[in-house]
Amino acid sequence: MALFKKGKHSENKSSKALKEEKDSIAEIENKEDFGEAPETEKPEEKTENTSDNEKKEEAKPKKEIIIREKDVDEGDFYDSPVEISEEELLSYDPDSEEDLDGVKKRKRDDKKKHTLRNAILISLAVIVLCSALIFIFAGSSYSFKNALINIQNWFMGTDAGDGYPVSLTGSSADKMGFFSQQSDAFVLTDSSFTSMSLSGETNFSHRHSSSLPSVSYSDGKYIIYDMGSTSYIVGKGSEAGEKFVSENNINSADISKSGKYCIFTQSQDYAAELLVYNENHELSFTYKYAENYPVAAAVSPDGKKACAVTVNENGGELYSVIAVFELNKEEPVAQYVSAGNFITELHWESGSVFALGDKAAISCDSYNNFVEYVYDGNVVTAADYNGGKLFVSVSDYEYAGSSVLYIFDGSASNVRKIELSERIEDISAYGNYVSLLIKKKVYCYDLYSLSVVASGDAAYDTLSIAMANDTGVYTLGVTEVNFVHLSSEP
Repeated sequence: MALFKKGKHSENKSSKALKEEKDSIAEIENKEDFGEAPETEKPEEKTENTSDNEKKEEAKPKKEIIIREKDVDEGDFYDSPVEISEEELLSYDPDSEEDLDGVKKRKRDDKKKHTLRNAILISLAVIVLCSALIFIFAGSSYSFKNALINIQNWFMGTDAGDGYPVSLTGSSADKMGFFSQQSDAFVLTDSSFTSMSLSGETNFSHRHSSSLPSVSYSDGKYIIYDMGSTSYIVGKGSEAGEKFVSENNINSADISKSGKYCIFTQSQDYAAELLVYNENHELSFTYKYAENYPVAAAVSPDGKKACAVTVNENGGELYSVIAVFELNKEEPVAQYVSAGNFITELHWESGSVFALGDKAAISCDSYNNFVEYVYDGNVVTAADYNGGKLFVSVSDYEYAGSSVLYIFDGSASNVRKIELSERIEDISAYGNYVSLLIKKKVYCYDLYSLSVVASGDAAYDTLSIAMANDTGVYTLGVTEVNFVHLSSEP
């Protein structure tokens, strides 16, 4: 076997070998001088009587001949043996740098191609894996943020999620002040209004001094008011809000995506007064009621309309009055009286406004057409509004028994029902899903099939739920906010 290395192609000859070579040349020259032809050696002919040892030698496999560079730095990926074919070996000239460079170049090119191919394959595999994880864990929202949190919750558990459970800032929280928007949780306590992310990180926390706090939140804008008192705070996102004091006690307030907001007060000179302000806190509309008492008010998403609900009684029977205002006109453009129905909430996120009453739900579209739907039950146990849909749970009994979930989609005339043998304690909707809290367990329903698609266990002290996305739900306990991962139903 011959091992060729760069710069090491010549062999050293001994003095005796050189002398013999000179004598041989001299002898040939002498014979040529006397006209004799020099003798040449005949090649040894093989015979049939070849010895066994010679046959064994011929049967031996040819050894692999390799070339290795000497001057390659340690750690260089080119520093490895190169297989040389028989044709390359026969044509290889150890005194020629060109041939050796050709071998080196072929080796280098092969290595580069192989490395590049492997890098491309690994990159494609990583992309496919990440895409699959996002598709599985992101849910219908296809949110990358949601995917990361859901992957974390799946492998680490909800209690080990980055920050959950989160202790409340304050001593108590009301379920009416617990909700979610754009996958973040919001909770109003007796001392602060706090927003938390999917990972449990605090987005903001605004302190207040209200004795009976209520909040309205829309698209990053909020108004915190002291029900039955005169103080309120208007702000945006993590910015500290501005504090204001009204002339009269506030019964209700609302803020819209446009930045316009309203307060509904019980006036000293009038039964009620509706005041609408623009985003610069300038009064842009007011309406005074000579009769009836203020209950709820809302501003349309575009800030061009307002709606207010007042109550009164006639012959011992309570009734509610819904009034719709165009803010460029002094008087209501439409009114509706709902007899025997005590309306407590208004929701206005799309073209129609929904009014939630204890006996019936009412909708009013953009053309001021009212529709009323009377429930088949005596007690409203829970309600939620999301994406133009109103969800109402009604039971025949005050604290137990079966219940019916009503789903109003855009109008009170478009209704579907889910009848359940258990009492619904709370409702939260997200996209095409709605979750129900029943006996401290969360059941997630698909709004297309109206069937359970996922569920999860809530803590024993859970008061309210708020869907973060279609795979997870925030839960409000007595002292903390937690996160429950919903597992698919078999």
